[in-house]
Amino acid sequence: MSSIDMHVRNDYSELVLVVYNNIQEKLMKSKQQLSIIETQLATNMRESRKAELTKNEIGSLPENIKTYVSMGKMFEERSKDDILKNLKKQEELSKLTIESLKKKQKFVEREFNEATNNLKDFLHHSQKR
Repeated sequence: MSSIDMHVRNDYSELVLVVYNNIQEKLMKSKQQLSIIETQLATNMRESRKAELTKNEIGSLPENIKTYVSMGKMFEERSKDDILKNLKKQEELSKLTIESLKKKQKFVEREFNEATNNLKDFLHHSQKR
């Protein structure tokens, strides 16, 4: 084998390694993003459910009852309507965040699947050579 052939073969091997590493990096990044998104989704779903349940419980209380909101280590008296408004806002915000996270999750899943397919294609073509 001539030195030119060996040089070309080394360059090709380095290129193969760089491409493989790039695909692997994209796969790992997508997997991490999916994990983060799933955690955020679970948290927001819990918060939304908690706000909904609290809203239902407070809504069933009589109108003349005193209600309080936790403010750090103390409690502040608030009207029932004020608490219900805040809970409704919190619930709506959680639902909007959930929608946004689901869209982001679909996008990242698409990226992950694309990177997986690229890796499979790359390995398939590399084995042929």
